[in-house]
Amino acid sequence: MTDGDTTLLECFQRHVTDRGDEPFLGTRPKVGTNDKGQPVFGDYQWESYRQVNGDIENLANGMQALKLAPEVDGEDKKWRFVGIWSQNRSE
Repeated sequence: MTDGDTTLLECFQRHVTDRGDEPFLGTRPKVGTNDKGQPVFGDYQWESYRQVNGDIENLANGMQALKLAPEVDGEDKKWRFVGIWSQNRSE
């Protein structure tokens, strides 16, 4: 961690503030196939730190509204835990 960050979340939030419009996560869309039937991919399409943060906030708010992450007590605090198992891709 840098600049006093103690968690990955703090580091990410600092980047949202400091570099909000810079590219953060990218994907290369499939645009077709070549003559051997192999996939051909286009240029990277990037999402900024701010766009990704908006997606994260929307997902968290939706999960909370649907009561998919109930509050639990522990260590004199309220916590919400969620596990997400998915492929590493933008969809």
